[in-house]
Amino acid sequence: MEATGNDGKSLAQFLHNHGHKVSILNPAQIKYYAKSRLVRAKN
Repeated sequence: MEATGNDGKSLAQFLHNHGHKVSILNPAQIKYYAKSRLVRAKN
């Protein structure tokens, strides 16, 4: 999930507490990864 403030942190903590693996990424990392794969949109 993207780091989008307290809402994202709360959701990440909830999911983690319920046994899910969670990764919080900088939105720029996602954008530039998509560019490196020649993809025009995130989805």
